[in-house]
Amino acid sequence: IPSWATAGGSGSGGAILINASTIKGNGKLEANGGNKGSYSTAGGAAGGRIALRYRVSNQYVGVFEVGAGVSGTSGTPGPMNGTVAIVDAANNDLYLLVGGGGAIAPDDGYHNGAPTTDGIFSFHNINIGNATSTYALHVKGYYTNDNDDRGVILNASGNITIYAGSSLNVNGTGFNGSISSSAKGDGPGGGGSTASKGGTGGGYGGTGGLSDATNNPGRPYGSMFYPIRLGSGGGAYDSSIQTGSAGGGAVQLNALDTLEMNGTINASGIIPLYGTAGGSGSGGSILINASTVKGNGLLEAMGGKKNSYTSASGGGGRRIA
Repeated sequence: IPSWATAGGSGSGGAILINASTIKGNGKLEANGGNKGSYSTAGGAAGGRIALRYRVSNQYVGVFEVGAGVSGTSGTPGPMNGTVAIVDAANNDLYLLVGGGGAIAPDDGYHNGAPTTDGIFSFHNINIGNATSTYALHVKGYYTNDNDDRGVILNASGNITIYAGSSLNVNGTGFNGSISSSAKGDGPGGGGSTASKGGTGGGYGGTGGLSDATNNPGRPYGSMFYPIRLGSGGGAYDSSIQTGSAGGGAVQLNALDTLEMNGTINASGIIPLYGTAGGSGSGGSILINASTVKGNGLLEAMGGKKNSYTSASGGGGRRIA
């Protein structure tokens, strides 16, 4: 936490990594983000990361804490929680069971028991939540230009199971919206920007919505059958606060055996700030490959809705395969 009576931002939680044949006990593992200082405008920090890697047995029944710090009244969106990962190193199984709300990103990864930087996470079995607990995992996108973008890939040589109440959240982690009335939103389907006329919606699986400008909506792009692209951002009304919003991100799940999806995967575009005429981002991508796909969960990648201004425009549809 910053010194009292300052508006400085707080520091994030750090990292705890435990490797052992057997892990047991009922203690407390804590990597919380720092709370804001006394000023209402100060920002709290994100939680850190905790991982347990065992080779024989995990008997730990203690407490994990990776919570986000308290932010000021103007700190929106607020900081995210951190992550807790439990890995059966002998069988290369991943369990995301406690904590939740943190994020993984395309510059992270895991393969053959070691970290990587390619956005690919490879295990034997991947379990998100279980019968008695839920886990919410955020997935970030990455891009350098309109034609160089990627999301995150989860590979399992066995099964992937997303339990009821658990989720992969890819909302608004695609291409950014425009911040200028003279530039379109980022991405191949970026929405058009027109001063005093409202931004058009980003396109992807379909064309973005028109604004009062009645031109330059975001165009469709990408594959219907193998969707892996990020969703495109919406156009701007002006360069102040009336900017476009981001498109949905991209997540690919590959299971050699069974993928059971009883939770939620959401790769929707987001809505611009309330009371602005910026265009919304398009939906992103969800791609599932498996020998057997089953479950009764929800796969969602909606285009962002328009906000309160009549001249604003919604984002185009998504791609799911």
